[in-house]
Amino acid sequence: MDVQGNIYIGDVFARYDYYGQLRTPVSYYNGQYLKNIAEARLTGYIPWGGLPYYLSYLNGNYSDSGDKLQEIHARLSPSFWRYYNVSLENVWYKDSYDKYDDAVLLLQAQYERLGLHSQVRYRVWPDSYLASLNQQVDYRWSKYTYFQANWDHDCRSNYSFNKDLDTFSISAGRLFPIGGLTLTLSVDSDRNASVLLGYNISFGKVPGDLRAFTNAQNKMSQRAAVHARVTDEAGNGIEGVHVNVSGQQEPLITDKKGEFLVADMEPYAKTVVTVNQDSIEDVSLTPVDEQKKIVLRPGTVMPLELKFVHRGGFEGWINAEDAAAYRLTLYDGKGEKVMVKTAESDGSFIFDDLIFGTYKLVVSNESGQTVLTEEVKVDKAFEILKKPIVVADNVNN
Repeated sequence: MDVQGNIYIGDVFARYDYYGQLRTPVSYYNGQYLKNIAEARLTGYIPWGGLPYYLSYLNGNYSDSGDKLQEIHARLSPSFWRYYNVSLENVWYKDSYDKYDDAVLLLQAQYERLGLHSQVRYRVWPDSYLASLNQQVDYRWSKYTYFQANWDHDCRSNYSFNKDLDTFSISAGRLFPIGGLTLTLSVDSDRNASVLLGYNISFGKVPGDLRAFTNAQNKMSQRAAVHARVTDEAGNGIEGVHVNVSGQQEPLITDKKGEFLVADMEPYAKTVVTVNQDSIEDVSLTPVDEQKKIVLRPGTVMPLELKFVHRGGFEGWINAEDAAAYRLTLYDGKGEKVMVKTAESDGSFIFDDLIFGTYKLVVSNESGQTVLTEEVKVDKAFEILKKPIVVADNVNN
């Protein structure tokens, strides 16, 4: 069971899972199987500076030992450049036999098809020592083929009588329309070796629709995903819109339904989604928000609505000797004032950035008296009124 929501300072996520004596990969945590777990998370941006943050609290029980566990995570993820990310994390853990506090530094970089991930873990309490080092390299050979190399250094000599342990692994994967095949070779300095061949299929529900999507990315439960839909004011999907997502080298393009899916994304890192307006053929279509900033959670698909509206404008002119003395006020269909303009000395005027619809144009003289009321329909990016505005003052003269 889980609950999600939004508050002023960020997004709230809470869950409770009961496994009992069930032993599954989902219930395996910290070297043991869980009986139950309750979790609360808060993610968002610090109001001052826009720095992404992540807070979580875990409380549960292990199945075999019955021990109670508690864990608190706190993370800050400043992003200094477009394809680089730094995360600083503090992990506090407690159960019946162990207590510790770790500081973790995460460094990530993306160079086109090559991704680098580095991690340094330092035990700060109750003893102080370097706990582990990790380096991971990802390379995407093509859209459907990828490779991964991983090195993990466990600094066992700092907390036991054993020598440090080095583990090396190499993985190769191939994605198919449904599912993905992965081959992993692993060896460590204790002379252990293993070979793993696995086929992974992940399913997810399309947010807001009775449809499901499949994804072959590994570890989908540990990664994040975004399902976005680009629509106009009538809710119709817009095809062919290019959207830039931070961490992605190439822009994503909406399909016939105006949708796109981004999977295998880094959770709890600032993700910026920007619409490329130059890719839209209809020049009257403009985004309500050109850019959105989001923080993604692992194992969840965040729905994202990118709304567009049709906007246009028109140019006209007043046929009067002292045209600059007239004030033009534009009202929308609800009677609310939208814009006020004063004609130029030659009588010309321009109203732009107007949402498509029917407006009422009211012309008033220097005394504030209404001398003309006219209906104007805006349904093009820009047009010139066919007839000049002849005001009553000028007719009477």
